[in-house]
Amino acid sequence: MKVTVTFGRTGVVVPCKEGWTVRDLIQQATQRYRKLLEQTTIKNLGSVRCVFMFWNKIL
Repeated sequence: MKVTVTFGRTGVVVPCKEGWTVRDLIQQATQRYRKLLEQTTIKNLGSVRCVFMFWNKIL
């Protein structure tokens, strides 16, 4: 299964493995987003909001 996590107007597709927690998914999405930021020049990022309520919920 793949999950799209959005950071503002930017979406990051993350493969979701069996047994992963929401925390695992957040870590992977954050890593991919940081790599994307390193590869591109962003003049005005604006606000990035990411709220997750259940850190240890198994997906």
